[in-house]
Amino acid sequence: YGDDRVCNAAKRCHWDTTAAPGSCQQLPCGRFENETMCALDVECTWSTSETACVARTCHTIPNMCDCQADARCFWSRAGGWSRCEEQVFGKCPTLDMVVLLDGSGSMSQSFGRHPQGFYAMMEMVRDWVRTLPLSGEDHTIGAGSKSS
Repeated sequence: YGDDRVCNAAKRCHWDTTAAPGSCQQLPCGRFENETMCALDVECTWSTSETACVARTCHTIPNMCDCQADARCFWSRAGGWSRCEEQVFGKCPTLDMVVLLDGSGSMSQSFGRHPQGFYAMMEMVRDWVRTLPLSGEDHTIGAGSKSS
């Protein structure tokens, strides 16, 4: 697939932005056609909602017991709801993130396959949002906010 929207819409693919220019790559667990084959790889799990083999992440573990049994995960109650999170983020404090983009003329020029630098930056931000364990809190909640 030559387009990120078409690529990301395909069950077994994702648009990889780790190298420029971005390209469509098969998901690691996308090579398995059925639940039986998927179960053979401990890094994969069968998603009944997607009817596809997907990467096993802590977010795919629905209950506290199974979450705590996995050394990569911990059970979190942050943000107002309970869920399984990746251990690598367990010691990180919550924080607000601000992204500043260069407004100079260079950002309106071509960046690799992107017609403008702004498009390239938005592609990277979109990938961060998919990866980061965001709390889901409303911007009015948190340190320094006035909540009723």
